[in-house]
Amino acid sequence: RICYIGTNNYEAGRLAGKDMSSSVSSPLHVAVILSSAESNNQSERLRGFQDELSLHPDCSVETVIEANSSLLLLHEVLPRILKENPKINAIFCAEGYSSSMVGKILSSMGEKYDTIKIVAFDKMEDTLRYVKSGRYFSTIVQQSDLMGHLAVKILSDYQKGILPKQDIIYTDSFSIRQDNFDTIKKYESEGVIWHLFNGNILQTALNKN
Repeated sequence: RICYIGTNNYEAGRLAGKDMSSSVSSPLHVAVILSSAESNNQSERLRGFQDELSLHPDCSVETVIEANSSLLLLHEVLPRILKENPKINAIFCAEGYSSSMVGKILSSMGEKYDTIKIVAFDKMEDTLRYVKSGRYFSTIVQQSDLMGHLAVKILSDYQKGILPKQDIIYTDSFSIRQDNFDTIKKYESEGVIWHLFNGNILQTALNKN
């Protein structure tokens, strides 16, 4: 390979941890949602999140949920875990699928769960709507457009015999909250088939129930 371009997932996790511990006035017991613990990017986000949270003695990760990028599984597992662990009062969604769905799941569970603090990941339409309304404290956003721009530039330079100066090029992630919401760009891939497909499966199952 010529080089790697992408998010520093450890630092993205630390940023999520900073948001989670921001303005903490009571102990936080956090549930972290991953698609898979074997996914290197998400395991790095979890490690960064835990390292940042460890700076606050009253904050800890209570449980890690592997949802396998399945909206149906998440809809089944999350309510059960929250009912079995009533002290959980915060959720970190370390990937996009859970980020787009947790708000809807908690809303269906009643007002008791309205105060759970949520830090999400990526900028799918539903996730951004929850941030804008204040239901989510924040979402950690990657600079996907910059990754694409740099990839084209490096490939163009490579054709001219110019190699990149770095083997690994990290792009920054940043936090989107209510107070800086207007700075976010539209997520251009929203609505592609694989998003709609999973969503329709979930909606069909909910309608049957």
